[in-house]
Amino acid sequence: MGLSKRVPDDNAEDKYSLAPIIPEIKAQSTSYTFRSSTGLLNSTQFTQTSMMLVAMAFVADMQAEKLVQRDAAFAGHSMGEFCALAALGDIFSIESMLDITFYRGLIMQSAVPRDAQGRSEFGMAAVDPSRVGWAFTEDMLTLVVDKISAGSAGLLEIVNYNVRGYQYVAAGTLANLDVLRNVLDAIANSGLGSGNRGSDNLDDSSDLKSQIQSIVDEMLLRPVSTAAVRGKATIPLRGIDVPFHSRQLAEGVPEFREALRKVITVDTVTPELLCGRYVPNVTAVPFEVTRSYFEMVLDITGSNVAREMLNNWSD
Repeated sequence: MGLSKRVPDDNAEDKYSLAPIIPEIKAQSTSYTFRSSTGLLNSTQFTQTSMMLVAMAFVADMQAEKLVQRDAAFAGHSMGEFCALAALGDIFSIESMLDITFYRGLIMQSAVPRDAQGRSEFGMAAVDPSRVGWAFTEDMLTLVVDKISAGSAGLLEIVNYNVRGYQYVAAGTLANLDVLRNVLDAIANSGLGSGNRGSDNLDDSSDLKSQIQSIVDEMLLRPVSTAAVRGKATIPLRGIDVPFHSRQLAEGVPEFREALRKVITVDTVTPELLCGRYVPNVTAVPFEVTRSYFEMVLDITGSNVAREMLNNWSD
């Protein structure tokens, strides 16, 4: 697969050109040395490849010990979904998985600008709203993140909703993650997160919104730190310098989709291994090859690929 990525055309909106992911590699290159100031296992393309190999080995070991039922349901999150499809759906060979995982990691790693030492300005942090106060809800956390994002030029998003009310993951610039830490600490210290029990509806609490906005405005004016500092409700995810699952990575999707199309073919897919067993992240419903299932996928994603398949669907 070609090591290229899309880059926006500065002279034309919604137009892109292809550029090499690793510009130093030329047609006549015979070798290339990867380097990382924090160790290569912290570079996305090596981290994810290593995680994939370990996951595949775990499943193979369990299968060898006859601990996995032949009709067992399976699912995975992010890279884990590819591992599940390879190990239990038999879609990818180990060689294809190595190619796909490494290429996916390269796309992600190259999606953020880096300084001369290879450092990026991005990171991720786990967030526990309950540690701000028992009345601090998911809606309040979303409001805080939206206010910080709107008040700054950098990225800040909630990218993982793991346990409602207790465990989320935010991705963004290191500066905005520090602002998030400071804002949540300030709300916790003020007692604002321990207000009236059951007051989850922010639409009816303009005073609360105003107070949160004031705290955000104040923190946006303060000096920020790019050091990984733990807060009352935030834990930096050390070693991660790519904002996974955020809009920052959206431009790499078309190239990765084309890479997948080259290895996922009619010959590599056995529907019987997937139907009723594979639970995709995007639907959380066991996979089916039915019109109603693809209509659900289209409703959830707005995918042009699903729309085209439905337009050509024949029962």
